[in-house]
Amino acid sequence: MASEKLPITSLPVWATFNNVRLSNVKIESIDGKGQGLIAETELSAPDGSEPPLLLRVPHEVTLCEDVISGYAKADRRFHELLEVLGPQSTRVRALIFLLAQTIHAELRQADSGVSTPWTEYVRYLPDDVFLPTMWRDHERALLREPRLSRL
Repeated sequence: MASEKLPITSLPVWATFNNVRLSNVKIESIDGKGQGLIAETELSAPDGSEPPLLLRVPHEVTLCEDVISGYAKADRRFHELLEVLGPQSTRVRALIFLLAQTIHAELRQADSGVSTPWTEYVRYLPDDVFLPTMWRDHERALLREPRLSRL
């Protein structure tokens, strides 16, 4: 039986359990983009001060090489999979990690892998993902510099 998707409205609960701090944001549908976090406060800092903090993610919940390597040390089968695949870019290793977490979430068996915060997080992901690599240039620029308006 496939695991059910988690409602995005429960993301704050996942965040609390994983020490992710959401500040001044709400979860909302974004036309043509799916669901995401929307700032509830002005993002500009006209007086030169720092813009408001919206999200704080602890290192152990980031999708990075350290987390992937740590998971490979904890989960023998994932380690073996990475060894069979040989050297890969961090991006490919991250995709393999997310696939392993998705399989673990689907199987829901004690011997299907080591649970991580990502095991539950993948249940929030939609079946079809509109990746930033598919965005228009001005939309990708939003990832690099703050803007006042939403898409």
